[in-house]
Amino acid sequence: MIKVTAQGFTLIELMVVLALAVLIFSLVMQSRSLFHETFIRSEQDLLYATCLYLQQSAMATNGERTLTLHEDNGHGYTFDGTVRCLYPSIRFGVIPGVKGPPSAPTKELKRSITFKKQCITFYPDGIIDAGTLYLTDDQHTHLYALSSGVGVVSHLRRYRYEGGWQLRAES
Repeated sequence: MIKVTAQGFTLIELMVVLALAVLIFSLVMQSRSLFHETFIRSEQDLLYATCLYLQQSAMATNGERTLTLHEDNGHGYTFDGTVRCLYPSIRFGVIPGVKGPPSAPTKELKRSITFKKQCITFYPDGIIDAGTLYLTDDQHTHLYALSSGVGVVSHLRRYRYEGGWQLRAES
């Protein structure tokens, strides 16, 4: 009597393995997206804090202060001799088709930095140049903005894009 044993996987075993692989892949992709969003939000918060520091410093020293944004060269910024590069997967940029500026989105965004000469000037009277900068990730899945409007009293606003612009709460 010859005993024949089948070697290999059954269809059910193969389907279970594929289902697990798809589940693991989707969890990894969600985690990656969450990390990118966290990094962009952190970069926005750091830029926000830097701008507040420069605004206060300009008022305290009674002299203008400048933050220079580097869109093409390293995606970062400089102030007071300090050079800061953005996290490698984050850059100044926009997502195609998104309208702005965040406070009144009427035109499709074309430029990632609208401050004159890619510089934000902080004046001794507390005024900040008007403009907006946009931060996105390599895949253009997340978009954040830091904006300074035209007004008698200058203040910065942080926005997040989720199908529409959402003003981020002060922290």
